[in-house]
Amino acid sequence: MSLKICRNAVWSFAFTVLFAGLVANLFTVQTAQAKVAVLDAQQREAIAGLPALRGDGIAAADLKNQIVVVAFFASWCPPCNPEFDHLEAVRQKFSDKPVKILAVNIFESFAGSGGDERLEGFLDLKNPGFVTLAEGEKISDDFGTVSRIPSVFVFDQNGALSFNFVHGVGATKTHVEEEELTRVIEKLL
Repeated sequence: MSLKICRNAVWSFAFTVLFAGLVANLFTVQTAQAKVAVLDAQQREAIAGLPALRGDGIAAADLKNQIVVVAFFASWCPPCNPEFDHLEAVRQKFSDKPVKILAVNIFESFAGSGGDERLEGFLDLKNPGFVTLAEGEKISDDFGTVSRIPSVFVFDQNGALSFNFVHGVGATKTHVEEEELTRVIEKLL
């Protein structure tokens, strides 16, 4: 009797491991088939439709034939803080080139209360010279569903995705840096 119980436990364990492997493989395949981000006319209109956090926002036409950097952020996100400094340095470096940098706020309410005050304080502290937009959840799917921040996308003048960074769980690299973005943009100019 105990040998039969042991065999059943072994088969049950083997089935569980096999099933878990199949589910993990299915998830991996679905992730690999995620929508590729392209900055076409529809996405440019969607971005232009987001409310500006500061200033006038941006028109869809302002993104055409430009290298466009789109960075998703939240004020409570620790890696987003230094990333804003790097984005600003890149903006200043390429201010006379066809380069647009946009920061899109997303998941602001995730960290609890104080979202609006916290966001205003963050923007006051950083004082970015690039466009900052709200309600990033509305365009998340256009970028293959943004689920982690910071997430950064760089599109060439034709709207093709040239570079993508997503902060991974437990990663040592937490955000993009000026030098990295500079190399990407210089190759596209």
